[in-house]
Amino acid sequence: MLAIVLAAGSVYAITSFQNVVTVNVVEPISVNPSTTTINNAFAGSSQPYQVQICNKANFAIPVTFAAQVSSAPSGGNPSDISLRLTQADGATPLPTPITVPPSSDPSGGCTTVLVTVSIGSQAAAGAYTITNTVTKAA
Repeated sequence: MLAIVLAAGSVYAITSFQNVVTVNVVEPISVNPSTTTINNAFAGSSQPYQVQICNKANFAIPVTFAAQVSSAPSGGNPSDISLRLTQADGATPLPTPITVPPSSDPSGGCTTVLVTVSIGSQAAAGAYTITNTVTKAA
């Protein structure tokens, strides 16, 4: 017996054979990349990178995107840099929440976010790592 159940934006595939029940959870939303490293960052520089959020479900899902500094070089501080989140065009502010289209959409069910990293004037030179996260919006 195979049953598909939709709950809270996750897809559960439940398979039962005799007395053994296996539950596999497949999250329909993915984010790529989940981390980004800005190498050779120096005071006053700015560097953009793109994050693709994809939806494997057959329905649109509202999500919230966040990027935060998860590591800084020796002597550096995560507050030394600022992150600007926009749509792929680099000018349009990122809506909250973002509605990721269904997989059947012409976009393939993906939305692109542009993250611009600005290094402050007092920042330590080196590599900063940014963690990109997506959570289902309420």
